[in-house]
Amino acid sequence: YYSFPRDAKRLFRFVAEFYNGDLNETFEQALNLYYGSRYESEIDRERIAELARHVQVETDTTSNRISLSDLAQQSENQEQEVQKSLTPENTDTVKVNQSYEQRAVQFLSDLQSIGADPASLAIGLRGINCSESWLLRKQLHQKLKESGKPFAIAESLAGVNSKEASRLRRDLITEWREGPKTDWSEAGLILRSVTGLNTPESWDIREEFGHRSKRSLLLSLQGIDTERAWELREKYKGEKSELLQSITGLDSERAWELREAELKRNKKGFIDTAHKRSQRGQVVASLAGLDSERAWKLRAQSNGQVPIEQILVSLQGLSTEKRSQFEAKLQIETSHPEGLAGIHTEQAWIQREKYAKEALSQDPAALGRLLRTIM
Repeated sequence: YYSFPRDAKRLFRFVAEFYNGDLNETFEQALNLYYGSRYESEIDRERIAELARHVQVETDTTSNRISLSDLAQQSENQEQEVQKSLTPENTDTVKVNQSYEQRAVQFLSDLQSIGADPASLAIGLRGINCSESWLLRKQLHQKLKESGKPFAIAESLAGVNSKEASRLRRDLITEWREGPKTDWSEAGLILRSVTGLNTPESWDIREEFGHRSKRSLLLSLQGIDTERAWELREKYKGEKSELLQSITGLDSERAWELREAELKRNKKGFIDTAHKRSQRGQVVASLAGLDSERAWKLRAQSNGQVPIEQILVSLQGLSTEKRSQFEAKLQIETSHPEGLAGIHTEQAWIQREKYAKEALSQDPAALGRLLRTIM
């Protein structure tokens, strides 16, 4: 699942946390981890490794920065003094750097223990590939099998490109092929398992299942800007909602032409209905992760013209500072679950826990919307 703002954030977070005194070496390790590990083929991984070796950063060789290995040798008392000196904000950042994926899995596991719907929890695992996530997937899959909904676990594989994910997809496909095929939504779930992936496996799945669920096919193209993806968008351009969702995070001219055409079409007529506001909101939501001047301008113009939740979704993947400045400037009310999209501070997790408990007691259907804010 490629998303430049998110991947760049992960890359620099790795360098900040695991810097070993050699900036080039640390960057090379980060590039191999976040890009090379996405490929199963050793040949492809070697190509990524070769490219990573060419990434060079000119640094001041007289730098006095201490590497992590040196820091590890300092006394425990000295480390405690450093921890005491951290402000609440800095402490929050350290917690984020430890592993937001592990924090997400813990959050989902806690919800599982109090009876949250396994299908909803599967949504929260999208894009997460740590070892803890696979233990939770196994537990959720077993519960979903027992309830007669085994294919719902496919949602958890969106954006995950690993051997474990491929194995589970193959198992689900085999089960579907051998089954009665009475529920076409199952094919849609399998398609959504490759959302954001531009791999041979993902295209094989789109080829086999795309005609069974064109909406899920479009959703699976989210973040993919290849010619092959645009051919499918053109073919199924009548599915407006899913079409717009498929260009989420794309800043290419083609994506902007589609957004502008939809906004122009939306202006027709004299009555501004809730439905038309929602349609405009889908255009704005597709800006998630975009930090361009064009994107910020559309967000600002849309304030008061679209549901606030969709403006908040469009801020996903952007820095906390820029989000806060934008929200303050336009006096945007952020007390919505969507306002947590892509934020992994400890305060955000506490807020999610509050929203989750409210959803479980008052509106279980809202839990799925909340869990989409994790990644």
